[in-house]
Amino acid sequence: MREQFVPCLGTLSTMLRSLVAFVLAAPWLLAQVPDRPLHLRDATHSSCGYGTAHDDRSIDGLPLAVGEVTADRGIGTHAPAELTLPVPPNQRWFTCWFGIAAERGTNGSIALRVLADEREVLASPIVRGGAAPIWIAAPVAGCTTLRLVVTDGGDGNGADHANLLWPMWRGHEVAPEARLPGMVTLAGKGKAPADSLLFADQPARQFVEAFPLGNGRLGAAWFGGVAQDRIVLNEISMWSGSVDPNADRQDASQNLPRIRALLAKGDYQAAEALVNATFTCAGQGSGHGNGKDVPFGCYQTLGDLRITWLDAEHKPFAGEVRDYARSLQLRDGSLTASAEVAWSHGTQHHSRHAWIADDALHVQLQSDSPMDLDV
Repeated sequence: MREQFVPCLGTLSTMLRSLVAFVLAAPWLLAQVPDRPLHLRDATHSSCGYGTAHDDRSIDGLPLAVGEVTADRGIGTHAPAELTLPVPPNQRWFTCWFGIAAERGTNGSIALRVLADEREVLASPIVRGGAAPIWIAAPVAGCTTLRLVVTDGGDGNGADHANLLWPMWRGHEVAPEARLPGMVTLAGKGKAPADSLLFADQPARQFVEAFPLGNGRLGAAWFGGVAQDRIVLNEISMWSGSVDPNADRQDASQNLPRIRALLAKGDYQAAEALVNATFTCAGQGSGHGNGKDVPFGCYQTLGDLRITWLDAEHKPFAGEVRDYARSLQLRDGSLTASAEVAWSHGTQHHSRHAWIADDALHVQLQSDSPMDLDV
């Protein structure tokens, strides 16, 4: 029995050695290190060029957004800024989407340097306000410290609000692909309605691109977003100060026909000059942009109306929509403006209409199928 048993032990030992060698030679059999989110609160050192950096919101305390992309997680800071963080064990990459906070419009310019153990491993191009976020994937394998340096783009740090969207540690063997979560993509080409005064084939990215509605007392600026829409609301009495009896210019309306005639003739400079001379407040008024220093105060927005289209998992919709169209018209030949946004998703058609009438803002939503909304 002993002579028969010894060869069996030798065979088992050989099999074990072969199995160990096979496993060591096949890294794909080993469990991949799970990805980990990166937070500002994990930093051992941070500095911010203006204000206070935040987790999960911009430097202004607003939702984290760059261009048309809004993130539910990330870091908001302001150039020049630095963050130093310990690299977790076995992590190989630092990734994020990077750019100027959407609330700054087309203002600002920033860049990002990534240093691993004080060796520069990535230097981004300059990103300007209004641009889409850029993908950052920096190698950190074998390093213990990561330092992120946000610079001002070389032209001063005015409006340089920097957002890092979905920053992550990743254990991938190869560079992670640039996949943007929660993105709405536009395809096809929308057509302007025949009676359009203004038309756009994408949502507004900043306030001056939003379509205006109003009746003299109420006002609205509609951005026309797909998954996340925004309407800025105005009301004429929303001022931070108090009533100033000397501010009323009682003869302002007498100049309105002349202003309209100048606009119709195309003499916009003369029309603007007449507006500034006769349609602004008398007395100290709003202080020529320094309302905090005069009784009248500063004009304030009433607030934002936000409409979010939710998917089956009750998250903001992400995916492709076709033939997006945003337009502004005059309703029924009157001077009442209305705005419309329309697009298609698969076989479904969606549209939204907004107008101000009867001293109220009306928003009408239509769809070929049920929609789940958060307002």
